[in-house]
Amino acid sequence: MATQASIKKVTLIKTGQTFEELSATRGCFERWFGEIFGEHVEEWEVIHAHRGQALPPLSAPEAVVVTGSPVSVYERLPWSEATGAWLAELITREVPVLGVCYGHQLIAHALGGEVARSPNGREVGAVEVTHTGDPIFDGLPERFSVWQSHIDEVTRPPAHAEVIASNEHSAVQAMAIGARCRTVQWHPEFDGQIGRHYIQARAHLINQERGEGYAAQLVRAQPETLSSGAQIIANFARQWLSSAR
Repeated sequence: MATQASIKKVTLIKTGQTFEELSATRGCFERWFGEIFGEHVEEWEVIHAHRGQALPPLSAPEAVVVTGSPVSVYERLPWSEATGAWLAELITREVPVLGVCYGHQLIAHALGGEVARSPNGREVGAVEVTHTGDPIFDGLPERFSVWQSHIDEVTRPPAHAEVIASNEHSAVQAMAIGARCRTVQWHPEFDGQIGRHYIQARAHLINQERGEGYAAQLVRAQPETLSSGAQIIANFARQWLSSAR
């Protein structure tokens, strides 16, 4: 009989960097994930995959989190393709994996799904999604708000993936893949300041797409906090970082 043992170390696969001006005051993805996971994780190993840093041996990671990125999966950059193949193998080995935004898309691509620019355009700010009852959403209502910042999406999930959240903008907002892999299109690690910065940094693009002044209105409409991110991370930690290996 397997014994229960908490995973102490999580490998964070960085697939990009945030904006320099935001990083100067709030740090980058590793800080945001470190803060929201908090005491659930004792040690982080940060791998800068987008800079070509070598990935750990497949036998090494106890659990993996994959970040967002400013690039697109369908560019098929060499480091991204290599990271996708590595993640696909980890998933077959039932290593706990959480893919976020680009991580969600990269995992879909690596397992045979498709990723493309959304025909609905950019999804940004606090928006609602609807889930189907997976344990990663325990404690959340059927419809809840999340932080978004993406223009690409999973247009066809992998054959063995279960779509566990969606909305009118993107049908594949979250996936369950096997026993221990979960992916989300949104950013549970964001807060109000970070979410507003992403809108402001891309205001010229948002205004081109939605009309002049739209970005400023969107910034004013954003909440300061959303509870869903912390709940999802706590659920992932309880369900998959404390499970038997």
